[in-house]
Amino acid sequence: MELDELKANWKSVNDRLGRLEEIQAVAAGRRKSNRLRAEPIFELVVAILTVVWCGNFLADHWSKVVAQPVGAIPAVLLDLLGIFQLGLAIRQIAMVSQLDYSGSVLSTQAQLARLKALRVRSTQFAFLVALPLWMVFPIVAGQAVIGFEFYRAVNGPWLVGNLVFGAVASLGLVLAARRFGDRSGFFRFVGNVFAGTEILRAQRELSELDAFSAG
Repeated sequence: MELDELKANWKSVNDRLGRLEEIQAVAAGRRKSNRLRAEPIFELVVAILTVVWCGNFLADHWSKVVAQPVGAIPAVLLDLLGIFQLGLAIRQIAMVSQLDYSGSVLSTQAQLARLKALRVRSTQFAFLVALPLWMVFPIVAGQAVIGFEFYRAVNGPWLVGNLVFGAVASLGLVLAARRFGDRSGFFRFVGNVFAGTEILRAQRELSELDAFSAG
């Protein structure tokens, strides 16, 4: 076998190996994207069900909503939260779909940093809002099962007290996480979720990547 033929065969083998590595990289990227997409898809489904449920509830009791707007406040709040969460989930799914693992590592890492920042913001929002407004869902469920006037059975001072308690608890968790985050695993976790530590880290990583790319 001549030298030129050996070189040609060797090049052919290298080309095949290169294509195989590309195929494996794309397949691995798809698996990673599927894992990243799973949680926002779940949140999307929950948000859609919430919005549809609240919309149907308000439509079914529209005459009472017009006559007693105060009774519609819990359902409207829950509906708005569902719509907001719906937008966040769609945004995350879109960002995951734009990930290109076959491109440069720098570009992929930058996309992941943006996705990570959005993910932490959405989690932070969900926890900070859910804690003060935890009683909204039970009230709407009670109205759906017992009747629209169920909200009258809920004690006003109790509602205000729970709202204030939830807001104070959220603020306390944020401050405690910032103060004790480096010394406690629990507060480190709380800090990552509530205080935005991971957001700042992701933004810093993204700034470093952008600076490296520009340089």
